[in-house]
Amino acid sequence: MKRSRALQDKTYHGIKVPWRYLIAAHGEATLRDWAARLQHFRFCRAVPGGHAADGDSLCLALNDGPLPRRLTRDFPEIDSAGRHLVADIPVHFDFGDGVLRLTLCGAAGDIYAVTQADVENALAIEKKIKPLAAHIIDPPLDSAYCIAPEFWPEFWREE
Repeated sequence: MKRSRALQDKTYHGIKVPWRYLIAAHGEATLRDWAARLQHFRFCRAVPGGHAADGDSLCLALNDGPLPRRLTRDFPEIDSAGRHLVADIPVHFDFGDGVLRLTLCGAAGDIYAVTQADVENALAIEKKIKPLAAHIIDPPLDSAYCIAPEFWPEFWREE
């Protein structure tokens, strides 16, 4: 597996995050492309081992303190966590600790995987969420398994 010179394993909060695991499902070139195309959604790799029963996802987080229950005119009224349709796109909403987290995955049928279809869905959601840009929290997860500029600035650098 060829990698860029800049990509190295990271240790965050005492947990080693191997670059090989981070890019294994899609490859570095694809993840760089997604990082460049997505303004607010971030690719988050599942924690290895399967203990959390989670999968890969695209995540976006908003500070939900001052947010209205209806985020923008394009969003449904959000009164509970779970899946809601936004512009005919299934989006998982989760609330906690003053954060509203939007998660996308499984557009191609595998709920544990992110595909190009999920990226296209994320791009569509980003257009609709522009009025709330000031509320976006980046990175959306406090984890080096999340490809965000804070943890992996290498993905935004030219090689």
